[in-house]
Amino acid sequence: MRKDLKALFAGLLALSLVACGGGGSSATTTTTEPSSGGTEATAAATTTSDEGKVLRIATQYSVSTLLPWKSTQDGDYYIFNNIYDSLVINSASDYLPGFAKSWTVADDQVTWDFTLREDAYWHTGNDLFGDEKVNVTAQDVADSIAFLMDEKNEAFQLENMVNAIESVEVTGNHSLRIVAKQPDALFLYYMSQVYIIPMKAIDEGYDLNAHPVGSGPYKFVSHKVDDEVVLEKNPDYSATLEPGLDKIIFKIMPDKSVAAIALQNGEVDIVPQLLSTDITAVSNDDKLVLVPASTSWYRFMAYNLDHEKFQDIKVRTAIAEAIDFDSIVAAIFANDAGVTLAIPSYGGGIPNEYYGGDTETWKKMTPFDTDAAAALMEEAGWTKGADGIYEKNGEKFAFTIKAPSSDGQRVKMCEMAATYLKQFGMDVTVQQTEFATLADDVLAGDTEVWCMGGGSGINGPQFLYYSPIAATIFRTGYVDPELDALIDTAFHTVDDAEREAMLKEVGVKAVESRIHIGGYFEYTQTGANKRVTGFDNCDLLIPLTCDYRNVSVN
Repeated sequence: MRKDLKALFAGLLALSLVACGGGGSSATTTTTEPSSGGTEATAAATTTSDEGKVLRIATQYSVSTLLPWKSTQDGDYYIFNNIYDSLVINSASDYLPGFAKSWTVADDQVTWDFTLREDAYWHTGNDLFGDEKVNVTAQDVADSIAFLMDEKNEAFQLENMVNAIESVEVTGNHSLRIVAKQPDALFLYYMSQVYIIPMKAIDEGYDLNAHPVGSGPYKFVSHKVDDEVVLEKNPDYSATLEPGLDKIIFKIMPDKSVAAIALQNGEVDIVPQLLSTDITAVSNDDKLVLVPASTSWYRFMAYNLDHEKFQDIKVRTAIAEAIDFDSIVAAIFANDAGVTLAIPSYGGGIPNEYYGGDTETWKKMTPFDTDAAAALMEEAGWTKGADGIYEKNGEKFAFTIKAPSSDGQRVKMCEMAATYLKQFGMDVTVQQTEFATLADDVLAGDTEVWCMGGGSGINGPQFLYYSPIAATIFRTGYVDPELDALIDTAFHTVDDAEREAMLKEVGVKAVESRIHIGGYFEYTQTGANKRVTGFDNCDLLIPLTCDYRNVSVN
């Protein structure tokens, strides 16, 4: 089968690859002025001499919302993390000081004491605070947590906060005690989701979606829908740390190939998640540098398990074993620079960089074996008709895969998988769908198979498989009380070795159950102009200015 599909895959890959879409809602933020952008406008802006130190970041994500308690989309967090202070910063490898300078946990593993910054002030120059410098205190943190835990606010953090926190006590003007309900390995992760918001805005009905106000290193200036978001330096950010940039412009460029050209032309300074087809050109450009991600991102194809045909595990296993994901991933991510851009996931949802990740074990559990897959289909009662398509009780085995149109790499994976399945004997079509529509369809149950990305963090198994948390666009409807109990126990186990063993078992169970068909872990490469300094870690999900780094430009 590999030989039969080689030429076809080459043709598919010759088509234009479009941008990599992310998670998020379908909400739209209103603009302060109409869009008139594009690369021509950006190029003109770079010639302005009186702007100071300006960093231009090309992002493939349109803004879904500027309310930090409403979004789960990476592109929104690029912006939030520079406008708002979070209690703790969650980096790929560690938890870093945010608004909390330091913290301790008592021997009981539930009592956490946080020492907070004393030099933080709400942004000035807006209609909420005017020119008055108002200090941010422990009470503001307590109020922000209470806001997230109030179900009427419908914060995405609600369930995590309610399940994790027993009480919050202000112990001083800049100190706070939080008591957890039980020992929890994810406690600091939950605290990283606490963005400090001004309750004055909530009390006065101020529109934080149109005009965000925080205490972070950069202040909101403007948002042009589907064009750009502009931030400027917060001169009151810290008594000891001055933000390294005068202005940040997030240029919204859904087509990553266009963004790569803009990077090479000097129109933007940073392009996250370069396409494999652009890696060589960027690596060969002496004014540019590749900055690799330290962890991978999970991209997967999943079943809607409410559909009867996918409830038989023999059928789910047959589908997984009829697709050669090794060849698919190799074809999509081939590049002349010799950079590893992705590895197959084999249906396991935990990146190797985290406890529980074990792609070698999962590969052995998911061989590419069309003979074994055919035997499983027959055992499940499906036989091939005269047209070569499996059928049972007069029904053809047919389904549609919905793929995010904003991510050409995921579209290609779905198209190649569909090609394998058609040759195997299934009538499969791929429907490219705008991401917001796809998200709505998943939540409404209006999918058969879909392609998604997410769960690529320390809480990935909970994010993907833990059924007690309300349904999200990342879960398939699979419910297994034993798997839920194992995940719950693992994340309430503070001993790393014990938790790792449990999460390895979670990964194996997820593959055994064929919750996902397959996919890949993507190791993204960010392209940056060499004039950018302090950007050794390419993660845009942490602030550009913090105790950890201070990004600037020469």
